[in-house]
Amino acid sequence: MFLACNPGFERYFGVREDEVIGHRDDDFFPAALAAQFRADDRRAMAQGQTIHLEEWAHAVQTGRRYLLETVKAPVYDHQGQVVGVFGIARDVT
Repeated sequence: MFLACNPGFERYFGVREDEVIGHRDDDFFPAALAAQFRADDRRAMAQGQTIHLEEWAHAVQTGRRYLLETVKAPVYDHQGQVVGVFGIARDVT
């Protein structure tokens, strides 16, 4: 579930941050791609380390296709337990 997004995400998907918060990848990407994103999130969390990916994606709302360079890193709570993933993607098309 998205907890925040930046202006670039808002532009790509034609939404405001308040329309993103609380939603999931499935709301912005085709089902198969959203499933792959979740699998990548789980891998970063299970490995406990940052992963780097390069992947083609397209936005459901705009239909725009682009190549993303993505970095996903586990997020830890104050007890050192993994509680989520922080992801950054940039368009390298």
